[in-house]
Amino acid sequence: MPTKEGQRGLGRTKDDLTAHPPLGRSCFLGIAIDDYTAMKPLNNAVRDMEAVRDILLSDYDLEPNSYRLLRNEEATRKNILRTLRELPRWVEPHDKLIIYYSGHGHVDEFKDGFWVPVNGKLSEVDDFVSNVELRNILAKLPFRHILLISDACFSGSLFVRGADRADAAANELEVRPSRWALCSGRHDQLVADGPPGEHSPFAASILTELRHNTNDTLRIGTLADRVIELTRANYDQLPEGNPLQGVGHQGGQYVFRRRVDEAAIWDNTSREDTVDAYQAFLVDFPEGEYAHRARLAIQEKEQQATLREEIQDATEEIASGKITKAERLLKAIRKDVEKQLTREDLKASLLDEVEWHLAFCQHYPAYRPIFEKILGSNQASLEAITAEKDQLKADLAAARKALAELKNQLVDKTTSAQKATEALAQNQAAAAATEKALQATIAKLEKQLAESIKYTPPPATPAKAVPIASPSKQNMVFIKGGTFDMGDVMGDKESYNETVHSVTVSDFYLARTPVTFAEYDRFCEAIKRPKPNDKGWGRGNRPVINVNWYDVVEYCNWLSEQQGLMSFYNIDKTRKDPNNKNSSDDLKWTVTPNWNANGYRLPTEAEWEYAAREGGKKVRFGNGKDVIDPKYINFNASENHKKSYSVVGEYRSKTVPVGSLNSPNALGLHDMSGNVREWCWDWDGSYPTAAQINPKGADQGTYRVLRGGSWGYYPQYCRAANRDSWFPSYRYDIIGFRLARS
Repeated sequence: MPTKEGQRGLGRTKDDLTAHPPLGRSCFLGIAIDDYTAMKPLNNAVRDMEAVRDILLSDYDLEPNSYRLLRNEEATRKNILRTLRELPRWVEPHDKLIIYYSGHGHVDEFKDGFWVPVNGKLSEVDDFVSNVELRNILAKLPFRHILLISDACFSGSLFVRGADRADAAANELEVRPSRWALCSGRHDQLVADGPPGEHSPFAASILTELRHNTNDTLRIGTLADRVIELTRANYDQLPEGNPLQGVGHQGGQYVFRRRVDEAAIWDNTSREDTVDAYQAFLVDFPEGEYAHRARLAIQEKEQQATLREEIQDATEEIASGKITKAERLLKAIRKDVEKQLTREDLKASLLDEVEWHLAFCQHYPAYRPIFEKILGSNQASLEAITAEKDQLKADLAAARKALAELKNQLVDKTTSAQKATEALAQNQAAAAATEKALQATIAKLEKQLAESIKYTPPPATPAKAVPIASPSKQNMVFIKGGTFDMGDVMGDKESYNETVHSVTVSDFYLARTPVTFAEYDRFCEAIKRPKPNDKGWGRGNRPVINVNWYDVVEYCNWLSEQQGLMSFYNIDKTRKDPNNKNSSDDLKWTVTPNWNANGYRLPTEAEWEYAAREGGKKVRFGNGKDVIDPKYINFNASENHKKSYSVVGEYRSKTVPVGSLNSPNALGLHDMSGNVREWCWDWDGSYPTAAQINPKGADQGTYRVLRGGSWGYYPQYCRAANRDSWFPSYRYDIIGFRLARS
């Protein structure tokens, strides 16, 4: 039953880990067979194994003297078993080991799996290497970590029973021993080999994730999740990745570590210029010239912090009227700044503060009567304003508590009752209005209080406010709501999860283009957050990339606050979201939407598709066309990925500036297909069968929805109906986002 592609088997071919350095070497045993005497030859087994070995050598921590390979005629049953048993001769107990098998697989009537060596015959079980033998050998090997990767038919039979995916604590992932397996298919599944000169789907997914990983580390649990998702999305194949129970697994994980450029990391650290950044650098690089620089920088920053505290003490003396004492302290601090600090930038900022306060002290006697008169005439009003302010704060807290209690009561009631829905909206609006009025009153009183205080020190580093243009006028399109058929209305049948169903959406606004680096960088600068990596493609008007779902909801709230709008999301970073079922998500913030707020938000999946299809029209792509052309959409237009509805042409391999291809749809929306995948609000889940009104996605899930395809995606994945999803904490160079408002 071989297919034209060939088959494997009887049918078908900074994670932020900083607590510990690698424990021992990374080692690799590769076993790969293309040439079979009793079975159909394979196209890519040796090529796949060598490609994985090569990327581990070039990009990760595998050393040239730390691997062994068995290829084709070398890979007999006898040689495979002997090499496995002799591993302790060159692999140390504290090392970590990858065993990679690529070749035919088999399964017997008892559902036990076998690797098929080069001379294996279906009638002679003794010519196979069984999974039972493999598990017995792994149980006796003393190494800290063993990762078994098997790209063969029926490879999932390695898992004799269900395995928990619960991670060890982050600082124990490499300390606690582990035994994991990553297999190309389930225990009952045939898996593909791929056309000659390419890679199998499973190997292609592994290589893609290893190349595109932007972190310094990558744990096997994360790699397994990504490979499973990528292979599932692109091929009719279901890999598995879990700990192997019963062979010495103790809760740890194999961690891939990237090779690092110490000079480049130092450049980034010195640009960040914080004590935490320098200390983190010393964890990874405790010796050498850069380590010496880091220790000097920490010492200087700590001296600066101490001197700043002394300046604050002097300002408190000024505020209490002890001007002479304050002047004496400030002069002493000025000498210490000149003597203790060598960095001119640190020295200048402190000297500016000291000189300002000294100037005040020196001019105080001349203006003392005026200061005392102001203080005396305002003392009573000061006390009254302070008391009223405290009472208003208490009222605000009570109002918030009442609102929270009301929301908890309404959660238990049916949302289908129209009266309950209207009452909720009215109460939320009233509470929001009350809160807004109380906050405005408090702000007014705080302003009066500030004006009555006799002395207010200047900010340490004054900054000019940068006005933010309102996207509601410049970059937002009003989308009139309506009812439409959501899903694969073109009948392309490219994916299993695009069932056509009726959906009604209300009016909303959607940004003309994805958010750009220029827009997002201002957010990073304002909150002093590192800017996302642009891959060297350029920033400015290109769509921002390498932002995860949590970054995006924080940006939405920040932009709303800048423009005086009500924040759409309540973000609780202290409480894990019980609806987040993703074991690889280290954040799991609880993010609660307020659908009555007027601030910026992510579109729902239904809103996104409705807008991409020009208000629900029967069109295939987000520019209103039924044929995708690289002149107008940025996608992978290579010849080998051509579809009946695609044009072959330029594959740019990176993003382009938003709107630069000048192919908006009828609503004026640019880049709804291609360029970058766009985050949506929803948890990923199956479409409901019944008609829906303003659906918000599944109640819980593992992945958040992505829409629109990207520069690296094939034609079928850029269709308006195509659905994708990913880890909410994951950043990638194909992922960006677009703003919406109610």
